[in-house]
Amino acid sequence: MLNHLLNHPSILLSPQARRQGMEIFFLQSTQSIAWPHEQLRALLNNLSVANGLYLALLAERLALTSHEVRILELLKERDSLATGEISAIVSLSSGGATAVLDRLVRMCWVRRSPDPLDRRRICVQLLPERKAELSLISKQLFEEVLSRQTRLTEVLSGHFPQWIQALQKQAQSA
Repeated sequence: MLNHLLNHPSILLSPQARRQGMEIFFLQSTQSIAWPHEQLRALLNNLSVANGLYLALLAERLALTSHEVRILELLKERDSLATGEISAIVSLSSGGATAVLDRLVRMCWVRRSPDPLDRRRICVQLLPERKAELSLISKQLFEEVLSRQTRLTEVLSGHFPQWIQALQKQAQSA
């Protein structure tokens, strides 16, 4: 799966990075983009690609589907979500969300319980022991991915403040 992702045309990898396996080179030529908002948009698009790659790697490491990982990441950040909220956030039908949640319950990742304020609603929580496990694996994977992102760090530290200033100036003059 990783090789398929790394060879996908939407992933911005240099030929050298493709041979190395994972290092992503973001914004290979920021000088070719004229306006700060275009640079910022390009950076955000590349961050989105990196996040997709991170989630795919996490799914691969945990032997879960992309929807399962997205739901676990949501629940890691929030104490509890209703099934309907989950389906809306991850763009699944209510039946699709229920099927994914059924699998996560069977694999002992989450639990369902009635909402204490509204018994008609079912809330989903990440099990505490699995939350700790997910946090540890996420941190390790994130550090692994970030350690290979020297170009991204360079772009963020060198250009982001300038882009924000330029965008603020453009907004004031408009």
